Amino acid sequence: MRHRNYRIFFTGQFISFVGTWMQGTAQSWLVYELTRSAVWLGLVSFLGTLPLSLFALVGGSVADRVNRRRLILATYTTTMLIAALFAALIWLHAIEIHLVALLVFLSGLVNAFDIPARQALLVDLVGKEDLASGIALNSAMFNAARLLGPALGGLVVAGFGTAWCMMANALSFLAGIFALLIIRMHTRGDNDEAHLPLWRSLQEGATYVRSSPLVWGLLALVAVATIFGWSFTVLLPVFADEVLGGGAIQLGRLLSASGLGALAGAVFTATIGRRFWPRKILLTGLGIFALAAIGFALSRNALLSLATLAFMGFGLILFNVNSNSALQRRVPDHLRGRV
Repeated sequence: MRHRNYRIFFTGQFISFVGTWMQGTAQSWLVYELTRSAVWLGLVSFLGTLPLSLFALVGGSVADRVNRRRLILATYTTTMLIAALFAALIWLHAIEIHLVALLVFLSGLVNAFDIPARQALLVDLVGKEDLASGIALNSAMFNAARLLGPALGGLVVAGFGTAWCMMANALSFLAGIFALLIIRMHTRGDNDEAHLPLWRSLQEGATYVRSSPLVWGLLALVAVATIFGWSFTVLLPVFADEVLGGGAIQLGRLLSASGLGALAGAVFTATIGRRFWPRKILLTGLGIFALAAIGFALSRNALLSLATLAFMGFGLILFNVNSNSALQRRVPDHLRGRV
């Protein structure tokens, strides 16, 4: 936190992420209310992440070619407008499931450019010497928002309706935009990437990944853990309602429990975890997550479900932080966005 630019960006991101988690809670509950279908929950989530699969490499290439701060300003502004439109449609009683799916897809498309740019910007803010601490702090901040946002979201949905969560998210992006406007950074000059054709830039990133067994192995492990592990969050509205007999507030509790565990994992990684070999921490995290996931699947008790979700969040963050740190340290700056 000794870097001024990072402190400012950290604060703006935290406020924005609280809003994002509020909308995420309301959005999943809205889909469930409109359809009462686990299939639709999965489909909407799929549409939100599909653009990341299709365009994240393009987004990473763009992040390597342009001013990253300006790119993030553009993505924040666009996402803010999408959230405001979401709220307006609900207030006008014009929201339908296909419109929800469309807005979620558009948000995912923006994220395909936003996420690589934000991850690559971290090194610009703290430098390589403080990168590990920066990643751990970023993770702690994200998961503190993940603890607070769903709890607030559940209360707001139960008391005022889903639209207010969408509007809260739209307003929260103003904090992130303001932070980006006031940080002072050296302008990144044109590099070789800016003069390469886009297809060649993408090819260069893919070639680097294939040529580095460590990077390729980490990316493959992240893919497997994400596809088969993180998908449990999609069905939490069903668990909250049909398994545990709760409503939007119960959904907020479940999401917050996962966030609490993840926050504990981030703090552990930033303090005690740094004394251990990262590979051990990474694999231990996956093991904790797997055992906790089995417990959650078998649970029919609210307290036990909350506890197992906390351990799932703890295990996943141990894995995520250490794999991300290893990738960021290994990859050259001009390729970081694409990788």
